[in-house]
Amino acid sequence: MTTRNFKRLTEDALLAVAVVDAAEASAVATAPGGCEGVRYPLFLTLEAAAQAELETGSHACIEFILPGRPGRWRAAGEVTLALPQGGGGMPPGVCLELLGLALIQDPAMAVDVTEDSELEDTSGGAPDGFDPRGIKLQGLDITGMLSDLLGRDVKAIAEPKIAREIPDLSVVAIYRDDAGEPRFAIVLDKPATARIGGALTMLPPEACTHDASGRAELAGEPLENATEVLNIMSALFHEAGSPHISLGETLGLARVRELEDEKLTAILERPCWSLGVGLDIEEYGPGELLLLAAPTS
Repeated sequence: MTTRNFKRLTEDALLAVAVVDAAEASAVATAPGGCEGVRYPLFLTLEAAAQAELETGSHACIEFILPGRPGRWRAAGEVTLALPQGGGGMPPGVCLELLGLALIQDPAMAVDVTEDSELEDTSGGAPDGFDPRGIKLQGLDITGMLSDLLGRDVKAIAEPKIAREIPDLSVVAIYRDDAGEPRFAIVLDKPATARIGGALTMLPPEACTHDASGRAELAGEPLENATEVLNIMSALFHEAGSPHISLGETLGLARVRELEDEKLTAILERPCWSLGVGLDIEEYGPGELLLLAAPTS
């Protein structure tokens, strides 16, 4: 197995490791505030695994912190890989890969993201008390997550055009709450979709550049891979303190317009909060994305 897109938990980040049964691991992964069914590899050292008596095929629940991120996090999943000597593109000492993880922010340690907001007040409050106008995500939060997921450096580019106008052939990911209401969207332009999707599984950069051009909508493996990344990126909104949301659907911009769904149109045309981020993905090149929050009234 060769992979570069992993997150390694160092001793200063790892708080606890415990063996659990499959049912308990599933319960953690599907708890409110998690990212259900994602494939985000986390690795533990041999020493931490030995202390917890973990082995391939067992299930584990771990708690950890992420430097620079608020809160205490919990994840659970099956141990699927043991590499006592490292290898396959992974650093020495990495031994365990847990897939299907959910990241859960501990509410007791969450940061109040609505405090001291400098965003313009453009709409009323939401029924559940969450006000997305107080979100304090920045471009570095986005590029940092993508760097972790893709296993390569992702830099932010200033003044992305997508913040002013969403280009044709963009992909729109809709994130819904437990009641099925659309609450957030992430828009990737075609170059970002092709390059993020290609970088995830290390497709040739030249092929991704070719996919990024042309007049046809993106399809196939790069789009599937980009959708997997968009699924994991729902964790960005959990960090912001939102109600439990998950990726509902990923649609081409043209399809969103064809649906004439007032709620989806409102997210794209009248968001109460937005953040445009230009990307420069190491070896793969540029792209742009836009985060949007639905109007609160």
